[in-house]
Amino acid sequence: MNMFNFHKKWQQGVSLIEVLITVAILATLLVTVSLGVTQMVYNRSALLTNTVALYLAEEGYEMVRTVRDDDWDEIDTLTTGVTYYLDITPTDISVVTTPVVIESTYTRSFVLSDVSRNSDDDIVPNGTTGASVDGNAREVTVTVTGGSSPQVFTGLITNIYAI
Repeated sequence: MNMFNFHKKWQQGVSLIEVLITVAILATLLVTVSLGVTQMVYNRSALLTNTVALYLAEEGYEMVRTVRDDDWDEIDTLTTGVTYYLDITPTDISVVTTPVVIESTYTRSFVLSDVSRNSDDDIVPNGTTGASVDGNAREVTVTVTGGSSPQVFTGLITNIYAI
């Protein structure tokens, strides 16, 4: 009996341990790939909803500017620190105090804040010593909820007719 034949006798089949190791490696690989694909789909969905929410926040800021352009007094009579909503019809943009739902998912609100200026007419934080509130400017913070995280857009509006 030659040495090569003896070796072949022992290598004729696949052992149970080899099969179990192969199955374990394939199962681990399958679970890892499945989790990766699931996470990718979730992240894509969250990115999409957050992007829409950010665009809605920017659009909300532009709508507040439109309200300002139509009549500064409508902005001037709103109370700072109060949450307002935009009710949009084909012919009008109204400021309301009740939430308006967009596309059955998103809620857009805005809050106005006072703008303070120092003696050099520079904008400074509210409450700064020697600063006074600018009656012709407001900070607008638009917040859109409904995505995976709230999206916020902040800007400044001024009374364009006071110049």
